[in-house]
Amino acid sequence: MDFQLNNLYGKVFMQCSMGYEAFAHWFNIEMPLQASFVERIKTALNQHIKTCYSETSFIGREYSLFLKNDEVIVKANALFDIQEEIFEQDLYFYQDENIACCGLEDFCHLFQNYIEFIQRK
Repeated sequence: MDFQLNNLYGKVFMQCSMGYEAFAHWFNIEMPLQASFVERIKTALNQHIKTCYSETSFIGREYSLFLKNDEVIVKANALFDIQEEIFEQDLYFYQDENIACCGLEDFCHLFQNYIEFIQRK
């Protein structure tokens, strides 16, 4: 997963490559809202790895993060209310900005880079 971190007007802004936009939205929207969130996520990641990948979730205001086995999923909370059958089979629903998943190792790399970036800020 390719990503870029920028400091725009004193705020951290993340961009992710296509297919992973939901991760950027999660970092940009949910992380700044809670000062202790970074430590909570770091602790959860360490615990998740130690307990052989138990399931953990962080429900946010707009996006939620799910640690499941060896993958990490970010999903827009609006999708919880949408039922799949309302979309016609032939209708393409662009949801890369609403849901994305990656391996635990990739997310840990992304998260570590985020932490290092905000510490330099």
